[in-house]
Amino acid sequence: QVAGVFTDLEVAAQSGLSARIDVDTRFITTPTVLKLAAMVLGVISVAASIVALAVLDFRSRFGGDIRTELGRRLGNAWRRFLRVGFVNWITDIGVHEAMPGHYVQLFHSNSYPSVVRAILGSGSFIEGWGVYAEQVMVEAGFNGDDPLYELVQLKVQLRATCNALIDQGIHCDGMTREQMMTLLTETAFQEEREAAGKWRRAQLSVTQLSTYFVGYAEHMETRTEAKKRQGDAFKLKTYHDGILSFGSPPMRYARQLYFNEPIA
Repeated sequence: QVAGVFTDLEVAAQSGLSARIDVDTRFITTPTVLKLAAMVLGVISVAASIVALAVLDFRSRFGGDIRTELGRRLGNAWRRFLRVGFVNWITDIGVHEAMPGHYVQLFHSNSYPSVVRAILGSGSFIEGWGVYAEQVMVEAGFNGDDPLYELVQLKVQLRATCNALIDQGIHCDGMTREQMMTLLTETAFQEEREAAGKWRRAQLSVTQLSTYFVGYAEHMETRTEAKKRQGDAFKLKTYHDGILSFGSPPMRYARQLYFNEPIA
């Protein structure tokens, strides 16, 4: 079994040494009838939920002809995606959600023997790793020939920072909807509809918006400390495999486990 982030093969070729790797893809290429039905039902359910939420949102906000308003706003959304670089945006999301983001993190988490720790993961560790993974890919030179990709990544990182600001502002400091909209549209360069959705999201998910920035800062701080302690012996791949090997506990505990310190 071969797994890891940026795996390094440092052993020189040896005479008579061979390896065979069999990749079983039947799970995704030839699903059973039950699994295929569940997949189709899942896709239909998600699509229906999105449409239902959109209809309810338009009815509550605008009334009138939903189809006309929906068509106009879908057109505006598509133009906004083109303006920021649709391919770069989707690529950055893929890094966050899949490789080396949540897919890699969840693979390690699910490999941990404790079922409790696998189920009760830390939101800040998980979402922080996704944002951290975006930064790691930029540092590694991914899409380095396209400056717009890094610009998109920086915009997403700015969004994570502002998410934490409005989360505390709304729930602790009395931030109004108008103040939030000004911050997100004028400071964080978000579109009006994206920013408006944050007001409802912040009301329904207390503290969740903060997990992206808080977790990212903790991951960066821990990596910096590991580099400081290990010096020239520090290897990024080894660090990544190590910090992910404990499941997805709160970062303070993952840090203590990684540095073999008492849990406090």
